[in-house]
Amino acid sequence: MDVGTTKLLSIHISALLPPTSTELDVPHIVKVAAILGIGLVYQGTAHRHIAEVLLSEIGQLCHFHLYY
Repeated sequence: MDVGTTKLLSIHISALLPPTSTELDVPHIVKVAAILGIGLVYQGTAHRHIAEVLLSEIGQLCHFHLYY
């Protein structure tokens, strides 16, 4: 698990940002790449919080894709 990479990718995933942070307008493809990157960083760690966040974000991206 690389902390620097996690911090860099977390900036692009709103669910991993603190609640008081400013919402950024991140392009769809960048969100997808960040989710993939975080998944690769945490692969095999069984980190439940990250798994739940990523599954939630994937669900939101699929919902977005169906309607746009």
